[in-house]
Amino acid sequence: MRDQGGEPRCMGVECCGFHKSWIRQSGSGLSHNFYSDDTLLTQSAIREGMGVSILPCFMADTDPLLERFCDPDPAYNLRLWVLLHPDLKRTVRVLAF
Repeated sequence: MRDQGGEPRCMGVECCGFHKSWIRQSGSGLSHNFYSDDTLLTQSAIREGMGVSILPCFMADTDPLLERFCDPDPAYNLRLWVLLHPDLKRTVRVLAF
């Protein structure tokens, strides 16, 4: 969805400080028409054409109904950490992950 000036509408994501910071820095000049504190709800809203927003790459890149608005900014790379009990590190499920 675009505003009257042709700019894309930005959806605010308020689930954590990281996303609030991204919205302040990346969407400061865009009008916000929707706020969500849930990534699945945000993904559904994007699919319905409500605007652009930030989503984890593992969610958005695998969704055939979505396309990237811009390339990921390395400054926002959260990386993935898995914490587990040492006895579980050689289990089939953990190794498969």
